[in-house]
Amino acid sequence: MRIFLFILLFSLCSCRSSHKIQQRGVYLSARYELDTSPDRCTKATQSETWAVVIGINNYLDNGIPNLTGAAQDAWNFYHYLTHKYGGLVDPRRVKLLINERATKANIDESLGGFLTKACPKDQVIIYFAGHGAPEPDRPDDAFLLTHDSQLNKLVSTALSMNQLPQFLTWRANSTGQLLFIVDACHSGAILFPGSRGFTPVGNKLRAIEQLRAKSLLSSISTVSKTQKGWGVISSSAPDQVSGEGGGDCKIGDHRYIGGVFTCSLLKAINDHSDEDGDGKLSYDELFESISSKLSHLRGSAQVPQRSGNLSGRTSIFQTPKFPIPIPPIAERYTKDYSKKPYRPWLWSTLAATTLGTGLALYFQKSANQHTLKLNQFLDDNIGNKTKNAYEAQSLKRDQSISQSKWSYLSAGLLGITTGAIAFFDWQNRPPPTFEAYQKAPSFYVGTLEDTL
Repeated sequence: MRIFLFILLFSLCSCRSSHKIQQRGVYLSARYELDTSPDRCTKATQSETWAVVIGINNYLDNGIPNLTGAAQDAWNFYHYLTHKYGGLVDPRRVKLLINERATKANIDESLGGFLTKACPKDQVIIYFAGHGAPEPDRPDDAFLLTHDSQLNKLVSTALSMNQLPQFLTWRANSTGQLLFIVDACHSGAILFPGSRGFTPVGNKLRAIEQLRAKSLLSSISTVSKTQKGWGVISSSAPDQVSGEGGGDCKIGDHRYIGGVFTCSLLKAINDHSDEDGDGKLSYDELFESISSKLSHLRGSAQVPQRSGNLSGRTSIFQTPKFPIPIPPIAERYTKDYSKKPYRPWLWSTLAATTLGTGLALYFQKSANQHTLKLNQFLDDNIGNKTKNAYEAQSLKRDQSISQSKWSYLSAGLLGITTGAIAFFDWQNRPPPTFEAYQKAPSFYVGTLEDTL
């Protein structure tokens, strides 16, 4: 009987585990055992793809305006890469850094630690969606801004485009093929220290944005020139500003929320872009398709650029065998959960509850001591001489008992209040990411409607 119950319990747990994997879909499931042995690069195995995908909507520095679609761009691109009908990249070979996870330290670790596992035969893809800006006093040194970048400390808190080539060459120089995709918004509304809170508008804003774009994109173009087989696709020309918000960009029937460039990138991944019909998109085919779709959307206002030594015949992406469902972005990435409105009240009521409980215990101990003294009066049976002292001691005991009761009552009420606030604080937590995979897809990549 016990054996039967054990088998039944094991079967139920197995079914539940399988159900969870199915809920998460085909995006995040590992398809084979990951080979991390030191001699993997010398084995006669197929090449692999490694990727770091970064998208930042929210910035801690108040001088950096938040974006609305960069996190969605990274999320969508990641799910194409890891889908079994899409990029077919094992998710364990991909780092997804969105918003609060896209700190300077995490990005440095991903580029300088995670990518060192790639072999010379492997492909590396780095995708960045977010803000880019030059240093005010040194416009030739441009930076990609991380979630925790500080405008008065860009050198130590942002990703320097001048230093990035040396950094990647030093840490990932064994990589034979590297593609850097940059959808950076070089906003003129970024308020550097010393700007006295003045936000430029009109032609002045446009001029600042163009100056920052020129500095940023000229720095980006140098990233891939230092290494053979490395290339960069950037979202716009140096004198242009990358559009955000999707505009009129639609994927199927879905009005895209995010960068116009990334929307065009996802629309480009279909059979129509595969001109030679080999089931893969070459560097040339991908860039030409992106350019065509961006031109259709924005004309000459935003023209993508490419640079580097990556051959145009190099295969970059798989063309989808079937339309790829892209789940809606997890809610934790669309709302700012860093603010805890209930947390100050929670700590205050918790401290008050602790203080009330401490006072209640103190008064109870005092009442017990007074009771012991009263008992001693009765045991000694001294007589009328101590009647006044006895009455005074009795009054102190009654006062301590009363104070202890009120303290316990206050502590109880504060405890209930603390529990209620803790519940609201718990309710304000970000929902689990897997819930996004239980919803209907937002749109599909690789549909026939995306040929234009």
